[in-house]
Amino acid sequence: MRSGVEDKLLPVTNLEKLSSFKDLTKNFEKGAYSRVHKVIFRNHEIALKKMSLNDTPTLRVYNNEKHILDLLSRYLTNRYNLHIIRCYGYSEENLSSAFVAMGSFAFESASITVSVYIEKNNFADLPRLYQIATETAIGLNYLHSFCSIVHGDIKSSNLMLDANFRVKIIDFGFAQDLNNKINLVGGTPNYIAPEKWINQSCTTKTDVYSFGILLFELFIQAPLYPEIKTEENLKKEVCNGKRPNHFLFFTHPMRELMDECWDQDPEKRPNMHEVEVKLKAW
Repeated sequence: MRSGVEDKLLPVTNLEKLSSFKDLTKNFEKGAYSRVHKVIFRNHEIALKKMSLNDTPTLRVYNNEKHILDLLSRYLTNRYNLHIIRCYGYSEENLSSAFVAMGSFAFESASITVSVYIEKNNFADLPRLYQIATETAIGLNYLHSFCSIVHGDIKSSNLMLDANFRVKIIDFGFAQDLNNKINLVGGTPNYIAPEKWINQSCTTKTDVYSFGILLFELFIQAPLYPEIKTEENLKKEVCNGKRPNHFLFFTHPMRELMDECWDQDPEKRPNMHEVEVKLKAW
């Protein structure tokens, strides 16, 4: 069920001058292509993601995310999912004073990224970590099975927790519409599947691989590849079968699922429905 706030803000439209809203942010979240601020819109706090559109790579990521979010707005209207961030609108404007083209997205507000939550809490609340894993699997299964969308960049910093500690999957700049694929392949090196390194393949099974790395982040909480210093070496090692070292944690119930998710052969990896069922059974 959607909240009253969401009902007031829907539908997704081309909102004017999102960058002019009252900014509440003291320390904004910064990504490779964007900055995220908390602002007041229609008397409600929302998240405003701003992207400078003056270079081709950022413009391509922006246009791709806009396409994916338009798709998701239609899917979410027909079959709502709590674990996909809700987009209320977008805006494109020229800031004449700075001669900068700016693209902005308005999202529902959330409290903290999972990466920050892990950093602050470590293993203090193991049931919460299981909840995060399960709800992320539910969201990914929805994207894959109902929407035919591959996220393309699953990691702890692309997961938010809202005020009720529900997971929200965010950041669809590198997502793929499987019914209308475009040649936009990216992601975060530590989470990239070997087949994506080799031939830029982006499928539901590359998301499953990234989810396996996420499980390591959640339940092992050790550096992923501390001995590898360059991206080129990381690519070589991963394509040769190297994975984060979880062998010291051989009694952990998640170890088998990690191995299944990051299998070298994508066909041997489970789908996200199977992962969701397994997690719910624990």
